[in-house]
Amino acid sequence: MLSEGPIIVLPPSYTIGGGGSCVNTIVYGGYYEGYTLIYPYLHRITMDATVTTIGDWWINTDTLNGYSFSGSGTFTSPGTVQVTLYGSGTPIAAQTDNFTATARNNGGACSFDITVTTLPSCGTPISDIDGNIYNTVQIGAQC
Repeated sequence: MLSEGPIIVLPPSYTIGGGGSCVNTIVYGGYYEGYTLIYPYLHRITMDATVTTIGDWWINTDTLNGYSFSGSGTFTSPGTVQVTLYGSGTPIAAQTDNFTATARNNGGACSFDITVTTLPSCGTPISDIDGNIYNTVQIGAQC
């Protein structure tokens, strides 16, 4: 009878970024001073990862200006794979924040920018990432 030894799980081999910038990064959602990010769908980013060996991945950013991003999953095939990082926290000040995304298991690091703005005054139209324009209205004490 053969004796089975321990199962060895190799970490994935993957990289993010190219020349310091996160490749093919798309930022979703509007980022406003003092407004908490909505998890999981509205405030997120997607970026490319180049996968050599499949396995579980985890990528997170530093916390800047009161908010950050993270994501995890499993690479099921090699090649270029788009990953999603979800935002959490509340931006403190209107400014441009330069995040560094760091990949676990020596997957490298890359950077991307997000601009936090002051929410326009009530009655001013705002637009989303797809270019749709919405009118703002006052409802009770909220705009």
